[in-house]
Amino acid sequence: MVAGAGMRLGTGHRQTVSAAVETGRDMNLPADGYRPPDWLRYIRPVYFDGYTAPLYPSIKHFHAKRLVDITLKLGGDTLRFQPIGYRAYFPSKAFPVFSELGNRDLINEVSQECRKAGLHLYCYTGYGMIIMDLDLIQQHPEFSDWVLRDIHGEPYGVETEYGVKYSYKICITGDAYRQAMRTTVRELCEHDTDGVYFDCPSNYRGVCFCGSCRTNFKKFSGMDLERLGNVLDVYSLPRDVDMAALVAWFEWANKLTKEDLLDFRKIIHGAGKFMLCHNGATWRGASRGNRKKRQIRRSCRRCSAHDGSGDGGAEATEGFYAHWHPGQASGRAGESQRNGRLWHRRSAVGREDRDPRTVARLRRSCEERG
Repeated sequence: MVAGAGMRLGTGHRQTVSAAVETGRDMNLPADGYRPPDWLRYIRPVYFDGYTAPLYPSIKHFHAKRLVDITLKLGGDTLRFQPIGYRAYFPSKAFPVFSELGNRDLINEVSQECRKAGLHLYCYTGYGMIIMDLDLIQQHPEFSDWVLRDIHGEPYGVETEYGVKYSYKICITGDAYRQAMRTTVRELCEHDTDGVYFDCPSNYRGVCFCGSCRTNFKKFSGMDLERLGNVLDVYSLPRDVDMAALVAWFEWANKLTKEDLLDFRKIIHGAGKFMLCHNGATWRGASRGNRKKRQIRRSCRRCSAHDGSGDGGAEATEGFYAHWHPGQASGRAGESQRNGRLWHRRSAVGREDRDPRTVARLRRSCEERG
């Protein structure tokens, strides 16, 4: 399924890639000497998702050449291919392989056709969004350590999207999943592609009370994770939430995600490929941006006048998502679109979508239309 096609970026975005080499200045990230290819700033990508036909529920009708032909017909010069959906479509040691795969490796098949046609290719992976459908744990109990656990150690929470089966929520702060992601990144980099794309690296699914999360949070903060035992949804807080523990948890989770992304960057850049991220704020140092801890607490305390759901619960997360459009968090904290940017840091150019005057103008336009 072709999920969408990108547009050629205008001259206003010409500093995007050149800014990528200036990572250390305002991100507190060590520069590694990698420079993305110049063509990356002008790509016309076509997105291909891995949750529907012709990849799922059967790959027998998938033909890489047809996908590449369609990409060319749409005017694309770059293909974003998703090699892991409900199962891996390549021989993976980190994730269950699709039963019909046999000796096939769909990344290699797509790569060969892309190279013949002169297309660029990068692989999509959902950080924390790998689908753990309800049958997978029964078939592969070794992956049970990836599942989000409540204070009693039981799995809690399922999620879905359009066209996607119900899935357990993932514990992205646990040791097992973090190690598996490193293996996955290495596997992707072993293929002939140009880059790797991560979706939602800090879109946390909830507080996990598995053994490794309890131990590591205690080591980081000196607090017992049980203090957050009543927090089942970090985007809809209870009235009596322990704010000190919650702030510590977000800072701990952001620290882990930043460590992960730096490790991924080392692997990916070491293989001569670029790394992209979208939907996340960890690269701002912490998802609270430049706000002080007391501002986070004040923002979160707003929910005390509400029941912890709806606008009140969403309001409470604004301190942790300070990079959103003004007012964007209210009411739709779990659904709104975040600003996408290169992991290497997007330049100030092209950020007019976050400019308060632009937002105000758009709001007035909506009000005038009724």
